[in-house]
Amino acid sequence: MKPFCWWAIDLVAATKFHFYQNGMSPLLEHNIYLRCSRTAFGIYGFSFMNVTTDTSYVDLKVNENEIKIEERQKILVEVIYYCCRSCEHYENKTDEEIIEDLATEFYRRRFKDSTGILQKDSGYCINVDGEKEMSDLSCMFMLDVNTPAKVHFGAMHWNMIDLMKQSSERENNSLVALALRGHFCAPYSVSQIPDGECIRYASIREYFVLCCCYEIPELCAYTISNKSMSNVKMNRKIWEANIEVRNSLVANELRINRYDTPTSSWTYRDFIYSKPTTFGKLY
Repeated sequence: MKPFCWWAIDLVAATKFHFYQNGMSPLLEHNIYLRCSRTAFGIYGFSFMNVTTDTSYVDLKVNENEIKIEERQKILVEVIYYCCRSCEHYENKTDEEIIEDLATEFYRRRFKDSTGILQKDSGYCINVDGEKEMSDLSCMFMLDVNTPAKVHFGAMHWNMIDLMKQSSERENNSLVALALRGHFCAPYSVSQIPDGECIRYASIREYFVLCCCYEIPELCAYTISNKSMSNVKMNRKIWEANIEVRNSLVANELRINRYDTPTSSWTYRDFIYSKPTTFGKLY
């Protein structure tokens, strides 16, 4: 018998949360076991679980009404959970009330102005914008040729990654397969991917790299160069202070182009990671 109870909602779509509780996800229970079994009080946290979809692998030609379990894509989904050993907080709540409570906690923690929460929590990752964000889990750097955006890093926000382009080769080599075997970004697993190290899978159809960081989140950031991170901080201030830089209509005019050909306007992310140069009188 587990020493705690838990409830969770996935974060796939804000309009409809899927509700889970004790016994419904062995992977989630494994992920949260150490943290939840040690707490004297109820706690919230972020984690992930595996889901088998109704979509077949992209290279298979199957009858959509008769897809076998081994032909379906398996993905990871992010969840927010509440676990407790003494559960008075949820004792008299309906499922709908629990879902509402978990959703409220999710939005409270994810708001940009939740700086107090970040300061109290020792765990963080460097997100795609070069900023610290709270994370109950390890940080990761992932390269996957079969996702629309090839590179992902920071906290394990699996719902922000399109994992539905997998071929059947991934049946035994997917993120889900790795997580279920414990050979994953899991700080307390005996078969974990070691801190700051990576695994790689390569074939004709697939190329996949996953790196895990437990002690030094910066190793799984987009860059660990002090100069580059200094540029990010400076560029962020320029972006916030100068409306011309943020205006896509004039961004092309400000950008230096040695070939004197039109270029597409930069995004916020393009700009903050760019190398500073002299354009106009921005600083």
